Amino acid sequence: MSDATKSVDQDRALMAAVARAHYLEDRSRVDISDALGISRFKVARLLSRAKEEGIVTIEIHDWGLPTWS
Repeated sequence: MSDATKSVDQDRALMAAVARAHYLEDRSRVDISDALGISRFKVARLLSRAKEEGIVTIEIHDWGLPTWS
C-alpha cells in the first residue's frame, strides 16, 4: 500500500470517527477537538468533508408531513 493510499485511508477513518462522535454520540465539536487534540475548526472541516464524500448521509422520514415552503 502506498503512502498516499495510507493517508487517504487515515483521513477517511478520522472523518468517520469525528462524524460518529458528533452525530451518533451527540458530542460537541469542542469535546471532539479536545479528545483528539485537533482544532474545533478542523473538526468542522472534517464533518463537512464527511458529508461531501458520502461518509455521512442524512435521511428525513417525514411520512407525508407538510414541508416548509
